[in-house]
Amino acid sequence: MVEFFAPWCGACKSFAPTYKDFSYDVKQQNLSVKVSAVNVEENPALRERYKIESYPTLMFFSKHQSDPIKFTSIPGSSTVLLDWVKKLIGNAVTEVDESPKPVAGGEPIVVLKAKAAPPGFLESAQELRVHARCFW
Repeated sequence: MVEFFAPWCGACKSFAPTYKDFSYDVKQQNLSVKVSAVNVEENPALRERYKIESYPTLMFFSKHQSDPIKFTSIPGSSTVLLDWVKKLIGNAVTEVDESPKPVAGGEPIVVLKAKAAPPGFLESAQELRVHARCFW
């Protein structure tokens, strides 16, 4: 998890305590997530490479994704950020005996009813995990 920030940015300064709390929570819960921050003024090549246009920008990098996943808004609490990261590092597919029921306004659900996952399903679920919950 990387926060891209600028030292002159007021929103970055306001967000700093939340990100610090998030980092502490990650450590306390023994999550296998590295938390870092990049000063874009000192690292303009990274700003350009990841097309950072506003500050702060939060991105999650994973060995399962070819591109980093951008958090679409700045969370008001470390809990919101922590829940998002837990979703990303958890299982991409959940095995169930019974199909889950969709919740109005909730995440889209993908249910595979098969004896075995077809080729590419697990990889696709990994890619879709930000947008939908997958069950098998």
